[in-house]
Amino acid sequence: MIKQWQELVYDGRYSQIDLSGSPDFVKLAEAYGVKGLRATTPKEAEAAWREALATDGPVLIDFVVSKGELVYPMIPQGKALEDMIVGDFD
Repeated sequence: MIKQWQELVYDGRYSQIDLSGSPDFVKLAEAYGVKGLRATTPKEAEAAWREALATDGPVLIDFVVSKGELVYPMIPQGKALEDMIVGDFD
């Protein structure tokens, strides 16, 4: 999301957004006794949601998206809910 803010709000001035050193969040969740799931496709995402909703207790889902993918909706800083950016769904 930080990269998205920098792209959309700060005219592509990027800083501190390389997340290539991130931990394996599924393994990290499991290390703490939390069910961990990973989804890399829309079909996997739907299955992960279903499994999470059917699970008693906490669940962490790692949704893997491409670096260029934008995530919506988002509300620009200092704006109200009615100023929400919902993205381009054409």
